[in-house]
Parts: sequence; structure tokens; C-alpha cells
Amino acid sequence: MLLTTSHEASIIIDIVDPKLNPLANIWNKYYVVFLADQGDYFINYEQFKKIIDLYFPEYKINYSIIWTIKGPYMMAIVDSK
Repeated sequence: MLLTTSHEASIIIDIVDPKLNPLANIWNKYYVVFLADQGDYFINYEQFKKIIDLYFPEYKINYSIIWTIKGPYMMAIVDSK
């Protein structure tokens, strides 16, 4: 992904591995059992940061965790500045 001007930013969001949070684990089981979702491949926060840093080495990146009723989500705001 290329950010071409100084005003562009990308927001990347992914769910934290549900095995690390009881509430997220319940939601994951619902999606896998009742909705036939794959539900097997997740990453943790440190892996998320490493992947984003690998793909955007020259960009300013702000990381955070968003807590929702479905569990925690990882967020990275990649800014072209």
C-alpha cells in the first residue's frame, strides 16, 4: 500500500487472538460452530506490530487496542507524514 500525499492515512484493524481473552473466545466459538467460519488463524499484538512495521518501515505508525463487546481489536494508523 502506498500513501501518496501527506494527508493520506490508512487504518488497519484486526482481532486479537481470541484464545487470549475469554469473551473473544466465546464469540469465536459462535462464529466457528454456528456460522462455519474458519476461525483458526490469529496473531497477537506483538506479531501485529512486527508485520505492520515490516510493510511500512518509513511511515509514522500509531498503535492501540480497541475494546469491544466482542473482545479486543488491534489498530494501527499508518500516516504518510
